[in-house]
Amino acid sequence: MDAIIAGKSAEQVKDRMIELDQQKQQLERRLSAFRAPGPILIHPSMAVTYRERVAALTAGLGDARCEGSAAGFGRSDRTDPGEGKHRR
Repeated sequence: MDAIIAGKSAEQVKDRMIELDQQKQQLERRLSAFRAPGPILIHPSMAVTYRERVAALTAGLGDARCEGSAAGFGRSDRTDPGEGKHRR
């Protein structure tokens, strides 16, 4: 309505609406073709590994020799769904 009030012809508004509808349909097609990623898999012994690492980290908090070990904590404990193997 604002476009017509602003002086645009009904034909221009109609053309723009058709163009927007085509864009919407294209986006809907692309969205329907999108596959959501699979679930994140956690290695069966992850809880044990996590507890061990937390215990080691807690014990090493005051130890100057362990200063950089916290930086990589927990970064490599993911299972690769493609391989089904635990990565370290």
